[in-house]
Amino acid sequence: MLELLVAGAVFMAAALSSLQLWGEAAASSALQQQRLQQREGIERDRLLLQQHWRLQLGADGSQPGCVSAARLLAEAATLPPAPALQRQLQASADGAALLVEWGDHPAPRRRWYTAAGLGLCAPAGALTDSQVEGLD
Repeated sequence: MLELLVAGAVFMAAALSSLQLWGEAAASSALQQQRLQQREGIERDRLLLQQHWRLQLGADGSQPGCVSAARLLAEAATLPPAPALQRQLQASADGAALLVEWGDHPAPRRRWYTAAGLGLCAPAGALTDSQVEGLD
């Protein structure tokens, strides 16, 4: 009888520890899936934001220069992120770049954007040979 009780206790302990390990693996898998979905959402939002900027602010060549970070910020504010995603926008101190930050967890994704990097700068005009060589 004693052997049966000991065997039952050992079996129960093994079953409970296996169940605990299985539960931890399932929770870890669910967390990984959630992080993957968040990364995909951030990437989707990043691409939509870039497309929106290019469509709304695309350089047409009629006015030389670049789009300011304030204009990038204003246009980005018109395109809301997905409901489960948080996006924060901040112009740089010199007004030349825009910092976009996604997520609120301890390590949010950040990316700096400039008009030149997005292809939103129109050339001021063709340079002469003298200007290129620094003679003018």
